[in-house]
Amino acid sequence: MRTIRNAVAVLLLAVLPVLASAQGKKIPQRIEISSLEIEDVTGTDEIEVFNSPANGANHYYLSAGHPGIGDKVVQVMIDPASELFIYLGDTLEDAIKTLEGLKALFKNAPEEPVEYQGCLCVGFPKENLEPVSVSLVKVLLGKNLQFSVKRGEYYRAAYVSKSSVSSMLSGAKFYRKLHPKE
Repeated sequence: MRTIRNAVAVLLLAVLPVLASAQGKKIPQRIEISSLEIEDVTGTDEIEVFNSPANGANHYYLSAGHPGIGDKVVQVMIDPASELFIYLGDTLEDAIKTLEGLKALFKNAPEEPVEYQGCLCVGFPKENLEPVSVSLVKVLLGKNLQFSVKRGEYYRAAYVSKSSVSSMLSGAKFYRKLHPKE
């Protein structure tokens, strides 16, 4: 009886690597570079700059947070799973330049919305990017960037303040100093 148990255990250990290598899909990585937790009247949200390497190449994104659903003026926060990702570039230098461009939108208020590439997904950004409209909106005590994607008759929009964009930019520059070869 003991030899049968040993034989089954050895057989399972021999087959285990074959079964493990049969797993074709890998879970995507999300390497955090800089993140910021924001509390407001709608609750707590987090924005983040991160690297999502795939196929040996780096891909940098800005998570603008969880978007609301509504029209151009009123947004209702009912989807806590989806995130709005903005593609920043394939190198850290490109990511920093894109973040500097977003920060410059606060100084030079564009008359027309500026388009960036991004996607609205759960958890991790997908490869198929779509245009994300970025416009400057005035709020009670300041200005925010509105990142919006049109879905049929309604909009999905997330808002990011100037101080949040500045914090993400500072975090990315600090990360570049720590990792100069990336």
